[in-house]
Amino acid sequence: MTVLIVDADSLFAAQAQATLEGAGLTVVVRDDAPLDTLRKLRPRVLVVNAELPKSSGYSICNRLRRDKELQGTPILLTSAEASIDAF
Repeated sequence: MTVLIVDADSLFAAQAQATLEGAGLTVVVRDDAPLDTLRKLRPRVLVVNAELPKSSGYSICNRLRRDKELQGTPILLTSAEASIDAF
């Protein structure tokens, strides 16, 4: 199973990657995820940060949900700064 982590925080991404790979999962880390990347990788799970420098994690989620091929992909939305109300 491939997990795609989209996060600009390299420390968080490395820690999450190590943890998930330790559980036997294949992990790919990117700092952005255009739709063509999502289609190419076809992750089984997407872990995306809400605050990204190139695009919003929310916009990545919206693009994924509108895509017929990928709309069933589970998403874990993370944030170091957003409040509960923002989610």
